[in-house]
Amino acid sequence: PVYEQICTLNGGISGNDIVYAYMSFKETLLPYKPKVVLLVLNASDVGDIIIRGGMERFKPGGSIRYRNPPVWEMLCEVSVIFRHFIHDVLKYYTTYYYKKAEYEQSIQKAKQVIISTIYDFKKLSEEEHFSLILVFNPYLDELSGAPQRLQDVYLQISADTSLNSINLHDEFLNSPQLNGNP
Repeated sequence: PVYEQICTLNGGISGNDIVYAYMSFKETLLPYKPKVVLLVLNASDVGDIIIRGGMERFKPGGSIRYRNPPVWEMLCEVSVIFRHFIHDVLKYYTTYYYKKAEYEQSIQKAKQVIISTIYDFKKLSEEEHFSLILVFNPYLDELSGAPQRLQDVYLQISADTSLNSINLHDEFLNSPQLNGNP
C-alpha cells in the first residue's frame, strides 16, 4: 500500500478569537499551503470580539488597538463600593460595562462579526484551495442544559451548503464516554 505523509499543524492559540485567528492564519500558516483547515469556535469568541472589536482592531504597521474601556474602569478594579455603584445603582451589566440593552446589541454585533469572518475564511479557502471545516465547540454548561450561545450562528452557517460545519454539542451528548452511559 502507498501511504501519504500527513503533517498536522495546530495554529490554535488559547484566548484567541476568530478575527485574530483569521489574521494569524493568513500571516503564519497559509504559507504552508494546508489542504484542510479546522476552525474551532465557541462562545468565548463573542466576549473576545465585544472587548477587542473586529477587523478594525488591526492597524497599519502591525499594531493592534482594542476598544477603549471606560475611564472609571480602574476604580472598579480596586473598590468594591465603586463596583457596587456601577453595577447596582447605574445598572451597568457584566464586566463589559454596558447597560443591558447595549450589551445585548453588542452580542448580536459580535455574532455578525463572527459570521462575516467565517465568510472571509471561506473566500480565502477558495482562493488558496484548501477545505475549510467549521467546528462549533460547546461550553460544559451548554451540555448541561444551558442555551447554546452560538446556536443561531451555527444554524445560519449550517444552512449554507457551501460551508462544512459540525456542532459538537450533539456529538458530545451522544458520546457514551461523556454522558455516563455504557
